[in-house]
Amino acid sequence: MRPDLEIDQIHHLLQDDTEFDTLMAAYHELYEMYFLDQVHDYDAFDDITHPQNVTGLAITHHNINGSEVNRPALSLRVREYTNEITGRPSFPSEISSIPVHIRVIGDVRAGAGYRTRQRPVPGGFSIHNSGANAAGTLACTIKYNGNRALLSNNHVFVDPAGVNVNICQPGRLDGGAVPADNIATVGPVVAINFGAGANNQVDAAIGNLGNAANAIPGVTRGGKDPKKIGTPNLAPRLKQSVQKSGRTTGTTRGSISAAAVVQNVNYGTAAAPRIAHFINQIEITGTSGAFGAAGDSGSLVTDQVKNQPVGLYFADNAAAGVSFANPITTVLTELTTAAGHAVTIEI
Repeated sequence: MRPDLEIDQIHHLLQDDTEFDTLMAAYHELYEMYFLDQVHDYDAFDDITHPQNVTGLAITHHNINGSEVNRPALSLRVREYTNEITGRPSFPSEISSIPVHIRVIGDVRAGAGYRTRQRPVPGGFSIHNSGANAAGTLACTIKYNGNRALLSNNHVFVDPAGVNVNICQPGRLDGGAVPADNIATVGPVVAINFGAGANNQVDAAIGNLGNAANAIPGVTRGGKDPKKIGTPNLAPRLKQSVQKSGRTTGTTRGSISAAAVVQNVNYGTAAAPRIAHFINQIEITGTSGAFGAAGDSGSLVTDQVKNQPVGLYFADNAAAGVSFANPITTVLTELTTAAGHAVTIEI
């Protein structure tokens, strides 16, 4: 499967529909150059343009001297870069007249908010598999096979060791007690494939509630009552204004800064990396400061107008000011396949 993009997501940037074909051809040329059959070895690159230094690819706005213009561009995301390197090949500045930008975002990791125990709990609060002293975020409640259930990331709900299947709210890092605060068990999940050359589209899992009354629809925005989730779900669109509520940074706002994002995500550490390759992702930049940080993984990303679902937050580099989400329509489609029943967001 190759990464792809719907023309509606960037139609406002195109001079005509023919330009879309040129853009996607250039996009796939870069993808094949830097990501096809890439081996994830952090020590492999001996120059700044080696594929191992390139961690991501996206379609974004053209930028001239720091100012956005209403034209499309390609963006290569790298761990490090300097213009002072001599005697080495450079990145392409354009392909088929489509500009290519280089953006340093470092290493992207699966990543005062809402950290308290809540019964019933809406989306936005701390939650995690009870096998680890950690915390992520509950996206919202969902429905499948006639039951209310919980939605978050695979890396939030699933214990990698497979030892513990309980889900604790709040996560143990935020004071959750085991077994007293166990609220659900791990249900259907979409596995993350860490194999070389493998493509992932979502980091998502379902939590089966022991008692449906322990969770309620909606997402907290810091008030007494949760905010109702709107319908229908939305496809991501460049410059779309979005928001999320997460365990670490609370309610934040931003905009979609890149679409059709290809990104390598580190689920391990710098010393012992564990890399998963994702395609067709959303990049979000915060309006004021970082859109999210570690612990916000699992947050539901919605538009700012009607609170309609757009994505599922799963990774970030807060220091570089970038956050990443899976498109929500893809999340629900893949979970439906995993569950064997239609999975929908509860409103």
